[in-house]
Formats: sequence, structure tokens, C-alpha cells
Amino acid sequence: MATDPTTVDEEVEERGRWSTSPLRLALIVALTLLVGGGLLAAAWWWLSDGDALADEEPEEPEEGEIVELEAMTVGLADGGHARVGIALVLAEGYDHDDISQELPLLNDAALSRVAEFESEDLTSPEGMDQLRQRLAEDAADIYNGQEGEKDEEPVVLRVVFTELVVQ
Repeated sequence: MATDPTTVDEEVEERGRWSTSPLRLALIVALTLLVGGGLLAAAWWWLSDGDALADEEPEEPEEGEIVELEAMTVGLADGGHARVGIALVLAEGYDHDDISQELPLLNDAALSRVAEFESEDLTSPEGMDQLRQRLAEDAADIYNGQEGEKDEEPVVLRVVFTELVVQ
């Protein structure tokens, strides 16, 4: 069972070409980077205890009590009138007693905000959304504190309309 020396030389030569092939080198580099990147990510996660990802997605507070304010009739910027009723959706754990002292401030802000709009604005869905957003900002400023002193948990989560009649 003697092997042919030319066959052995061809096999060695064939293996030698594969070992220095650019394809093989590229594959080795790609696998090394992939494994190394995975190890770095695992080390980062383990050393940071996963806190970095937890900070990226704040937990939304649960909705609690809904406090309805008395409807108000307001003169609009174009001479028309609107009757607007709003309600505050509070965060869980807060109730009417927690916000009642500042309700006159919110009523004043709501009167001023509604008066900035024209009749045409309040009859469109976009205008209603814009008013709702501005009222929510006013409520956040009053109940959740001013910029820089905001509570970690908001008191008022959102503002909803209970009535909106434009004339």
C-alpha cells in the first residue's frame, strides 16, 4: 500500500492554498469580530447590571381618578363663543383633594388658552388636538411643577374634553 508521492504533494499543495485563501482569512476575521463583539456586549451587560437599558424605557404611570371641571363659556379670538368642558386624568394614587387647591389656576389657564383660538380652529380635529395639548401642558406646569423642579411622577397624565360646542 504505497502511496504515490505525486498525490501526496498535490494534497499538501491544495491544503496550503486553502490555508492562505483570502476567503478563509475574511471568514476568520468576521467570526473573530462577531465573537469578540458578543463577549464585549455580555461583559457590558453584566457589569452594568442591565441598568442602561432600563433607563431608556421609562415606565408609564397607571391612570387613576378622572376629575371633571365645570364647563365654561369662552369668547374666542374671532368673536365667536365656545363652551368647553375638560377633565383631568390623574396618575394612580392621586385624587380630587390632591389637586383641588390649584383648580382656579387651571381654570384661568384654560380660559386664556381657549380664547386664543378661532371658531374654525376648534371645529377641526387638528385644532382640538392642539388645544388639548396646550391644556395638558398648562396642567403639567401647574400640577407637575415648573421646569427643573418636576416631580418624578406626574400628577396629571392627560387632559380630555367632556364638552366642546363652538358657535
